[in-house]
Amino acid sequence: MSKSVSPDAISAILSNPTPDSSSAVNPEIVVQVLDIKSAGNRYTFTVSDGKMKLKAILQSSLSSEVINGNIQNLGLIRVVDYTLNDIPNKNEKYLIVTKCEAVSPPLEAEVKMEVKSEGAGIQLNPKQDAGIVLKPKQEVVTKSAAQIIHEQNGNMAPSARMAMTRRVHPLASLNPYQGNWTIKVRLTSKGNMRTYKNARGEGCVFNVELTDEDTECDSCHAFGCPHVRNGK
Repeated sequence: MSKSVSPDAISAILSNPTPDSSSAVNPEIVVQVLDIKSAGNRYTFTVSDGKMKLKAILQSSLSSEVINGNIQNLGLIRVVDYTLNDIPNKNEKYLIVTKCEAVSPPLEAEVKMEVKSEGAGIQLNPKQDAGIVLKPKQEVVTKSAAQIIHEQNGNMAPSARMAMTRRVHPLASLNPYQGNWTIKVRLTSKGNMRTYKNARGEGCVFNVELTDEDTECDSCHAFGCPHVRNGK
């Protein structure tokens, strides 16, 4: 007898849950015994073929094989006849060994075989996990809005930065619906500060005169004129 487990022995058991013990074509099933322990007048254990494992019970008539030392933990047995049952309330099965033969005394360790995956042609090299690279944890630095805007402007192309700094609107082109803008003007006159009070509250206003290269904006109201209200 070979003193090694049968390749895919557990798969053979699962695919043939009720074997015909009288048949001469049944495959040889040699498995390793793991975690054998007493359970009343029976013994429970786990059978392994190096790839898969299955919970098992040794029929009470075979308990003497354990007592005599023929069947031991880490030893090999040849399963001649068995029944495969479902574990109640669990999606598992357990093997009832009704006839078996001791093949080998305890081995030095549990038999483990390398399982090769053949999925979609993907191969993982040592020290490489599907192209995923883990970087060291980076310290989170809190930045103000002004710092973020300054960095964003600094990352712009030189032509874009020049366009931002040189985009000056003439006074005549401004309107109440315009957003941010920049004007280049000369303050030609400034009136006296006056206070006011209305349903929205109190405030101060004054008149100014602004002049640019193209036109002149006369008597702009400090808070009423869109030129001053939206200016920088």
